[in-house]
Amino acid sequence: MSQRTIHISQRMIRIAMATAAVIGIGGLSPGVVTPAVADPVASPVTDLSAQQQPERKGERKEQRREERKGEQREQRREGAQERKQEQRREGAQERKQEQRREGAQERRQEQRREGAQERRQEQRREGAQERRQEQRREGAQERKQEQRREGAQERRQEQRREGAQERREDRREARPDPRGGPRIVGRIRGQGPIRLGGRDVIVIRGPHAVEWRGRRRNVVPIAALAAFTLGTVAYAAHAYVPVAEPVCTGHTEGGCFFRWAEVPTPEGDLIPQCVAYCPR
Repeated sequence: MSQRTIHISQRMIRIAMATAAVIGIGGLSPGVVTPAVADPVASPVTDLSAQQQPERKGERKEQRREERKGEQREQRREGAQERKQEQRREGAQERKQEQRREGAQERRQEQRREGAQERRQEQRREGAQERRQEQRREGAQERKQEQRREGAQERRQEQRREGAQERREDRREARPDPRGGPRIVGRIRGQGPIRLGGRDVIVIRGPHAVEWRGRRRNVVPIAALAAFTLGTVAYAAHAYVPVAEPVCTGHTEGGCFFRWAEVPTPEGDLIPQCVAYCPR
């Protein structure tokens, strides 16, 4: 049942009770019918009741009016109360909805703020990571370049030192005997043998093989040997001379001289041999 139906039922009960009270005041009991008895002789009591009937009717009318006014007042109070309750319910519902909307809006804003903050942090982390990686790559590249430059510079310096040392050694080894050494009979650039160490020796300008440590070994062609400069004269290897080291000395009338030197093999070994050097 609704609230309004309950109020109407309560009003009807009150009206029924008021009606029963009015009937009881008039000398009647609710639900009891008194039969009328005809009295030919009117007594004073009967006359008095007849006089009071209009007054009782007026009282009943007044009671009805009061009841109607009371009902109206009650209705107005109930209506006002219902309106207040309805307003309260509506106000509470509106406040709840407003609170929900505000809560949802706050949650969305909070989520947006958190999302924006997380995105910023993620971007910062990614940016920092990318910068570190870029710095590492640049650092590694710079270190590689620096190592290459240093390696190239060291190699150049080493080559220069080795070249200078080799040139010094070549000059020192190729320098003729200060006393001039023995003069060799014969022309090394001509045909035929030369007289060296008391015997005739045939110089070799083509392929040459020697016994070295129990094996037959080939040496590089004579043209592969390095040239050098002594003073203002440039000398180049001219021929192999198959003599021992003590005999490998002296010079010829054509300006050639003999030098004991280590010559390479195709395999990369070094074998000492007597080499004739002549001016270019």
